[in-house]
Amino acid sequence: MTVPRFEQINEDEVGVYLLTNRCVRRAYLLGNDYKSGDLLDYRRDWVVKWLESLASVMMIDILAFAVMDNHAHEVVRNRPDLVQQLSDEEAAERLARLYPGFRCSEKLPEIADPKIKQRFLDSPNLGKLKRRLSSISVFMAKWQEAISHRANRYEGCTGRFWEGRFHCTKLLDSLAVFAASVYVDLNPIRAGMVRKPEDAKHTSFAERVSFLQKSAAHPWLAPISNCDGRGFLDISDQEYLDLAEQMARKKRRGKRSRVSDDIPPFVTRLGLAPTRWCDAVFEYVSKFKLRAGSPALLIEDASRRGKQWTHGISAARMFYES
Repeated sequence: MTVPRFEQINEDEVGVYLLTNRCVRRAYLLGNDYKSGDLLDYRRDWVVKWLESLASVMMIDILAFAVMDNHAHEVVRNRPDLVQQLSDEEAAERLARLYPGFRCSEKLPEIADPKIKQRFLDSPNLGKLKRRLSSISVFMAKWQEAISHRANRYEGCTGRFWEGRFHCTKLLDSLAVFAASVYVDLNPIRAGMVRKPEDAKHTSFAERVSFLQKSAAHPWLAPISNCDGRGFLDISDQEYLDLAEQMARKKRRGKRSRVSDDIPPFVTRLGLAPTRWCDAVFEYVSKFKLRAGSPALLIEDASRRGKQWTHGISAARMFYES
């Protein structure tokens, strides 16, 4: 049974979510179309451009992403707390760029139309409209619709591009966020598309590596290190990339970590069971559906929603130390 979005996503509180959307019939509409033989990977650039554009307008932090041949993953954090800090003037500016009055195919406009901005300022519902700036559903709808219309226009056809509703998993703790982020970054490794994660162009891993080599902060991806409160993990960008690379090597060799001495200090702090630390990245996400986290957090979340049971309890007990 389909779960209502309001049960999956609380738009009024900060949360981290793993989002997945697939092309219709899981066709390779973002890669090498095996039916027509057309190479369509240039469309992945469209997706990345839209993520960048939306990150500049909406209060949505993009933590990780990977655009594959027939699907895309994003790890995002909504920021309703920052929306509340916006002045009416800035909120109207952002809303006018988000809803410019015409269909955007490549990206949102860089500058808001003054007339549309004034229309938002004069609206008695501006307070409610501001909430859209941190809405994950609006975030997904904007770029999915744009990619769909642009692809149809290029091919001179109509019809669906995406399979349906995007799948959403709420990440309840740091281990869930870490595992989901690395899972997304290493998706091309798992699919056998590349041998090194930095070679996968349309991923947050490759984006971060390119800017780290320039000793510059990435302009629109959220920083990994949470030392200043803007990041999402208690680990430096370099440590994260090194750890992901280590896991990619183990995956390529088909090795599974079973020795507790191999556990990096950061992973130890997450409370992960010693024998599962490396496997967790490649198995963790598949074991959970709507929510991922420790047994205690899953039980607490279920209780808050008035549920007596929630999916993922068995998996959580397997991955976390008891």
